[in-house]
Order: sequence, then structure tokens, then C-alpha cells
Amino acid sequence: MDPLAQLQDIHLPQQVHNYPLAPGWWVLLILISIITAVLLYKAVKAWRLNKQKRFALRQLNQSPIPNNAQIIAILKWTTMSYFPRKTSASLFGRKFQQFLTEQLPQKHQQAFTEQCGDAFEHLYQKESGDDSNIALSQAAILWLKKALPPKKPAKKSKTDKPKQSPDSAKTNPDKTANKTAAATEIADTSKYQKQGEPA
Repeated sequence: MDPLAQLQDIHLPQQVHNYPLAPGWWVLLILISIITAVLLYKAVKAWRLNKQKRFALRQLNQSPIPNNAQIIAILKWTTMSYFPRKTSASLFGRKFQQFLTEQLPQKHQQAFTEQCGDAFEHLYQKESGDDSNIALSQAAILWLKKALPPKKPAKKSKTDKPKQSPDSAKTNPDKTANKTAAATEIADTSKYQKQGEPA
């Protein structure tokens, strides 16, 4: 009798499925989803925040180069988009240039001032030529790239409340007198109520 005839075929093990996943893989997928969502949110927020900046840069890079009045108008419109209107709307001339300079990092302020020259001060005078337009345009591009979007101002803490000096009581005698009179009326009313009479 042939001994090889009694041999049986080799049985392969069943294929291991990838699902259900181990708990660690689910945690990793959730973390990746959260990180992706946060990064996407920040990217969309930054894109929207830089919308006016991109528009202003396109205006400055167009050909022919805008004149000084148009460049300053572009800067004015952009500042009113990013800063409170009370701060920037009323500024013009040298004060407006100083405001723009203060928004730049310290290392770029001198370059901005040199490129601006007297363009802000002599806005309505006859322009000397294209050189001043080019210089002011470069200064505006520098400002848009380095100053925008503005950094958030530091929040005031609750302990920064103005303290009342001893002299303030002397300068406001009416307020002190009103407080004393109000305290006297309250005391009189409570006295009547204790005696059972209507206040």
C-alpha cells in the first residue's frame, strides 16, 4: 500500500481581515482628523484675513504704476480695512505716514521712511516724475507685506483699573456731597421703618 496516498492537502490559514480596527488605530484617525480640521480652519481664516492685502498689492503691481495720490489712497483704504476707523480715518499727510511707520517692525521703519520721502507731505503738489511714484510704490508694498495683518494688541488685565487718587475727592466735592446725602436718607428711612411708620 502506498503511504503517500494517505497524505492530505495542506490547509492554508484563513485570511486576516483589517477590520475591525484596534482601538489605537481609531484614536490615531481621530487625532489626524482633528489636526487636519484645525489646520484647514487656520488656513481659511488667514486667506480671508489677507484678502484686502492681496487686492492692494495687485493694485500697486499693475502697469502703469499708480501716482502718489492713488498709492496713498490704496494705503488709506487698506488701513481702514484692518484698523479701527476712529484711528485711521482722520489721519493725513505726515501724521498718516507716522501712523504707517509705527505699524512696521523696527527694522523696516527706516527703509519705509526713506522710500516715502516727502510724498505724504507734498501730496497735492506737482509730482517731479516717475521716480517718486516708484519709490512710494515700493514703500507701500513693503508696508503691506510687513505690517499686515496687524498683530493683536495686548489685552488689558483687570488689575489695570484706574486708581482714584486722594486729590480726586477734592476735585469732585459734588460727588462726595451726593454720596453723603444718599447715605443720610437711607439711614433716616430705616429709622422710620423700625418705628413702624411708612417710609
